[in-house]
Amino acid sequence: MSDEKELRAALEKAQHDNKLLTGQLAELRAFDPKELLDRVHLLEKEIADLRQRLETADRVRADWDARVRSLRRELDIARAEQDRLRNVLENERLTGKKNG
Repeated sequence: MSDEKELRAALEKAQHDNKLLTGQLAELRAFDPKELLDRVHLLEKEIADLRQRLETADRVRADWDARVRSLRRELDIARAEQDRLRNVLENERLTGKKNG
């Protein structure tokens, strides 16, 4: 009797497992890859757009860096000229005081 109960329980478990597997198989067969492929294509387009924006940002950054370097050079030149003019002015004041 005990063997019969064990066999009956094993049979019921196997039937239950088979029912679950049949359901999973039906889900797989019903799966439409078109939605997934559409999503993949959309993501690929987004990646291409982001790559283009990144390349544009890199060009803009390079342009800005060049402009900043140029402005810094001009500022350094202007400061040097300012220092030179201050020295000339100070020398003229000192020379004017000595002559006056």
